Amino acid sequence: MVNGGKGQIWKKRAGFVLKAAVFLCLLAVVVYGINRTLTPKYRYSSTNPLTETYRGFYRMEPDTVDIVFLGSSQAASGFNPQDLYNGFGLKSYNLGSNHQSLWASYYWLKEALEYQNLRVAVLDCYELFRDCRKDEGGTRLAFDDMRWGKVKKEAVETVCRLNGELSAESYLFTNIRFHTRWTGLNETDFTWGNFSPVPELKGFWLYRGKCGYEEYTPLEVETAGESPEMASFQEDAKEYLDKIVDLCQENGVELILVKTPTLAETLDRHLAIADYAEEKGLGFYDFNEKGLYEAIGFQYGQDMNDSSTSGDRNAHANPSGARKMTYYLGNELVRKYGIYPKANWQWEVTRAFGEGIWKDFQLHNETDLHRYLAMAEDSWYVVLLAVKDEASVSLNEDLQNRLKAMGLGAGQKKAGTEYCGL
Repeated sequence: MVNGGKGQIWKKRAGFVLKAAVFLCLLAVVVYGINRTLTPKYRYSSTNPLTETYRGFYRMEPDTVDIVFLGSSQAASGFNPQDLYNGFGLKSYNLGSNHQSLWASYYWLKEALEYQNLRVAVLDCYELFRDCRKDEGGTRLAFDDMRWGKVKKEAVETVCRLNGELSAESYLFTNIRFHTRWTGLNETDFTWGNFSPVPELKGFWLYRGKCGYEEYTPLEVETAGESPEMASFQEDAKEYLDKIVDLCQENGVELILVKTPTLAETLDRHLAIADYAEEKGLGFYDFNEKGLYEAIGFQYGQDMNDSSTSGDRNAHANPSGARKMTYYLGNELVRKYGIYPKANWQWEVTRAFGEGIWKDFQLHNETDLHRYLAMAEDSWYVVLLAVKDEASVSLNEDLQNRLKAMGLGAGQKKAGTEYCGL
């Protein structure tokens, strides 16, 4: 009886443990589902598709990416990995994000080195002069989609140290931070998967406009004088810039500093970055500097995106501006840094996609109807034609011939107006 009683006790205990284990597993699944659903997602429907950028990076085959771009959204929109591959056969990925602080750049570089054998890191320097410690939005955008591991743990500890108002738990259990999003959930929040096997944009951001702001004046560095005034880096930014330099040296990675065109770049900022680059033996390419600006044929009004005709201090490059900077840097990477082409299917399969977004950009900005229709004849497009009222006022013989060439034919007449149909 004694042994039987003990057996019953152990049986009950085993049953309790089993039930507890099942409950905890179900709880973990529920919590994970809630966290994953509530965390904001930024995909192709967003101007800044960061969810695709970072989750896409983890889908790249290990040790196939040679070059990464880091920095704020100006870096994300300023350098196109597909253009770099199409033009030079160089394999790169853009890890830029909105207001990416220097510590965010540092930890993404560190994370990238966990998966890729990098040869070059290109860092945009815009955030060197801004205090990012209280910018929770920029921090969340940079780290929400980073995989949990030793790098993210260290990154979250740093973020919470720099901003005491944040809790580390809210990065692990994102529902703590995003619980109020219940009322604003949409279809995107429930599409956890459905990503393409290879990220088509590889981190590049598409800004399709042309700002039309022609008053931009590039920097004339030679006018600085013998004892020029230099701007000061933000203290924490300087600390993590030093860490980035050290991390690159430890891993045999060439670090290149860049600055894309922006009205926020000033002579004292340029000189501060140039002085640091010279001290550390780094390459520095400031596309605001007059000689370089003119060498690549940059035109601020045509190559930058902004909905305001008065200009914007934080303007982003459109695909035209990005192509000019990417091609210049590609030449430098081959000529000066010895990075040579090597074919890889992950960039080959997205060639057509890259060519398509370039066509879209040109079509988006075409204002001449004849040229627009000629461009729309490309097999890349399916044309749906909608017109206002009878549409006969501007339908001259040339346009009628163009429409017929596109496959539109004469239709029925109604109230004296001839309609065309497929």
